[in-house]
Amino acid sequence: DAAPASVSDAAPLPALHLSQDAALATVSGQDFTATFDKRAGILSSLKFKGVELVQSPLRPDFWRAPTDNDRGRKMAESQGIWRTAHADAETRSFQAEESEASVVVKISSRLPKVEADWTTAYTVHRTGDIVVDVEFAPATAKLPKLPRLGLQMVMPAGFDRITWLGPGPQETYCDRKDARVGLYSGS
Repeated sequence: DAAPASVSDAAPLPALHLSQDAALATVSGQDFTATFDKRAGILSSLKFKGVELVQSPLRPDFWRAPTDNDRGRKMAESQGIWRTAHADAETRSFQAEESEASVVVKISSRLPKVEADWTTAYTVHRTGDIVVDVEFAPATAKLPKLPRLGLQMVMPAGFDRITWLGPGPQETYCDRKDARVGLYSGS
């Protein structure tokens, strides 16, 4: 009986490679490539083993599907500015910094429709994992209440299955306490 392999027995992953020109920054590692469009301020492509994972890039998202109560109180009229608040974003700065273990790409943008600043920091690890941190700073507190604060992206056709560890198997919200935590899958 052989002892199980420890983490230290695993072959180290090769270093990341960052290449840049005036328009693009590309981070390459074992089996993956992440490409950032400097002018648009987006992660424009993420390929794993040659397969594209991005159809429409990750972007700020402030809207959610309205409920009957939302329709009754005319949410679209009172909070409708948030539906397209992400549109016409202006890239203010783009930085890409390489370290021994990761590459951090930091993009600062202005959302003129709501006079707010949005900063996205992508930390690309040797494993191909990308950790995304965002900062949202509105210039005024006089804006309508946010329906939601999050990110949205579209993946290519064929990526229609998901597995998650958490409450389920049905949709759950913060006020629903009867869903059991487990490993679930669905479309």
